[in-house]
Amino acid sequence: MTADNLQMQGFPARALYIDLPQQPTGGFDYWPVDLAALFERPSFRADVIRQVRPAVGSAARVGFPAVLGLYDAARVQAVLADALGAPVFEITTLPPSVPGMRLYHALRARLLNWARSSRWGRRRHTA
Repeated sequence: MTADNLQMQGFPARALYIDLPQQPTGGFDYWPVDLAALFERPSFRADVIRQVRPAVGSAARVGFPAVLGLYDAARVQAVLADALGAPVFEITTLPPSVPGMRLYHALRARLLNWARSSRWGRRRHTA
């Protein structure tokens, strides 16, 4: 759908389907969070790179669904871009939103860190 929309706007784009590993639970499809966890595994990234690299050609950039890691997305994106030889970007997906979860975890970590270094309540004075 995304590639079709880009083509209608005059951008050269095409979709690529890749094979995913068999789900350990035997289910029939992956949720975005499941895929984000898989992208954090070097072996999964290597398999994706192996499947995508032949199709990249002279592409100006490569888009993936917004599932490129939950905790280390910047690193996942950098590894893919380096291996594919083109900038990598994420395309929004249906909920649950992995980028939203990333933002939640980052904000939560900052707030917890701030709370540890801050004092809450009134100061107690001793005379």
